[in-house]
Amino acid sequence: MKFTISSSALLSKTKSVSEVINPKAPLQILDHMLMEVKSNKLYITGTDLETTLTLETDLEGESVDGAVAIPARILNSTLSTFAEQPLTIELSSTDEAESSTSSSKSTEGDTKEAEPPSQTDDEDDEDYDDEDFYDDEDYEVNHQTFDPLTLSIHSTYGTYEIACRNSEEYPLISKFEAQDVLNLPTKVLLDGIQKTIYAVSTDDMRANLVGVHFDIKDDTLSFVSTDTYILAKYTISDIGFHKNIKFSVPRKPLNLIKNVLLSSTSLEKVDLAINDKRIHLDLDGTQITSSLISERFPDYTNIVDTYDVDYNLVVDCKSIINTINRMSNFSNTLTNSLQFELKDTDFINVSAQNKELSNKAEEKLKCVFSGNKPVKVTYSHRNMLQIFSNFKSGDVNIFVESPDKPTIISPAIDVDNEEENTHNTKETVLLMALRT
Repeated sequence: MKFTISSSALLSKTKSVSEVINPKAPLQILDHMLMEVKSNKLYITGTDLETTLTLETDLEGESVDGAVAIPARILNSTLSTFAEQPLTIELSSTDEAESSTSSSKSTEGDTKEAEPPSQTDDEDDEDYDDEDFYDDEDYEVNHQTFDPLTLSIHSTYGTYEIACRNSEEYPLISKFEAQDVLNLPTKVLLDGIQKTIYAVSTDDMRANLVGVHFDIKDDTLSFVSTDTYILAKYTISDIGFHKNIKFSVPRKPLNLIKNVLLSSTSLEKVDLAINDKRIHLDLDGTQITSSLISERFPDYTNIVDTYDVDYNLVVDCKSIINTINRMSNFSNTLTNSLQFELKDTDFINVSAQNKELSNKAEEKLKCVFSGNKPVKVTYSHRNMLQIFSNFKSGDVNIFVESPDKPTIISPAIDVDNEEENTHNTKETVLLMALRT
């Protein structure tokens, strides 16, 4: 394998692929990324056995086909130190690169003769059985012993050799067989991810909540996520898909998809291929394959779609964000609590207090309020900032049923803005109040 590429172009690809790699992976080969050259194209792949990312780029000049698994950390660390320049990457066997050293060692005696892996190593390999870390139907790992390889990086000022592993040792995902293909406008998929991923749970013990739930029913797609404090729902109707299916996608591949869509200027629509276990996307030279979350997402329809409103207020999004940021400096550092008192038709009374530091603050926030009687509700300022920061500027509707029930928050509909209504979308967020 041999090719020439810009140092910055190669670094941008390897850094992106490294986002998939788990530094604490149970198999050492998963610390590596697979580098392949085929027909004057470079393919770089990383995987954690749940998510696989492959990037491709065109090569200029002559190249020699080949493949190798290279340690991601040392490659990225080395590439990051180069100024912009062409690099020539060449693969050779370690025996070829160090033939003189090998021949001298071979004369030292039979006691230095290379031996197969020890029994301890074999036992470790048994501990890392395929079934422990991946589905046999999805991945294949070759456990044969291969000769060591060396990847040489030739720069303007020197040569750098990195010990690598044979590409056949790298776990390859099996061919994806789609059962359904969901064709979505790029903006819709990107908005759906951005408007829900912030509410995904970070608690790995809640395995059913560590991703965004896709719920397709009656030609309507709902993106839903929750961490039990916030529930975010983004809905688009008339998607042209008439099957009823549900699946949940983990946070990591969604972040990868989001980053690709944000950087792309040519993608107008995206094909999301789905089967019982995985999803697959081919995004303008970037291929992403991910396992789906097997645990069942909780039933959210009764919470979101059925509620009675006793209090309704409309506030300016930027104004309430500024108020929350100011008042957060005076809140309790453990509870992050802000109290909202609704009693005036023109203002909300916002207050915060940190008794330990003897800090407190009060502020009036302009609003339009309608309700039966005055009410006080306490929220976490962290949760509120997450929600309002994901809304565009403009008015926001806040519906309060009672202090002990979820508050419903949604951006006000701007009937004069045709762009916002192009895809028939609706955004709804539920926020749990704090108990006081």
